[in-house]
Amino acid sequence: MIDASRQTFVEAGLPEDLARRVARLNLWAAGLDVIRIAGRHGRGVTEVASVYFETGRRLGLAWLRDGASRMPATNHWQKQAVGAIVDDLYTLQADLAVRAMAGGAVGGGRGRGGGGLG
Repeated sequence: MIDASRQTFVEAGLPEDLARRVARLNLWAAGLDVIRIAGRHGRGVTEVASVYFETGRRLGLAWLRDGASRMPATNHWQKQAVGAIVDDLYTLQADLAVRAMAGGAVGGGRGRGGGGLG
């Protein structure tokens, strides 16, 4: 995902180093969600990250965020709407990760709690 974003930025004319940095920015938003969830629910960051990113991967949430970000927005209100969609998708991913962990199956199937990502 990062390599694809980096390549898009390079093709748009950004220098390689800057393209790589910009491509990583989305990880910061996700990282903050993961840390917040881990602290709030007494789980390890690695455990939460695994569930968080697997949730996003299975549901194509990064693809949806990317699609939303590419929507034409020519005025302030359209840009606000696109930003709200992207924010909502991050919030949805965090909420679903919390629910998956509460179901008792952290990346390992539906087993014990009937929930999870399996």
